[in-house]
Amino acid sequence: MKTLTDTEYIHALIAEGEHQQQDFKFEISDARKIAKTLSAFANTDGGKLLIGVKDNGKIAVKNDGALKIGMYGGVTLKN
Repeated sequence: MKTLTDTEYIHALIAEGEHQQQDFKFEISDARKIAKTLSAFANTDGGKLLIGVKDNGKIAVKNDGALKIGMYGGVTLKN
């Protein structure tokens, strides 16, 4: 079985889309929204939060079209 690179893994997660155990946030602009999402994950079966990804699955990019590598983020909570 082939091991995925970090980039391949992130793209595979994005391809799954948002669901009960996965949420996308374009940016951290409101700490309460992030806290609400993390709290919901912590009170259920856990989940993944991908920061730097829009709701439609598009990855944040700079004006020159390059990926904002620093925008990739992820939090995984498991009970």
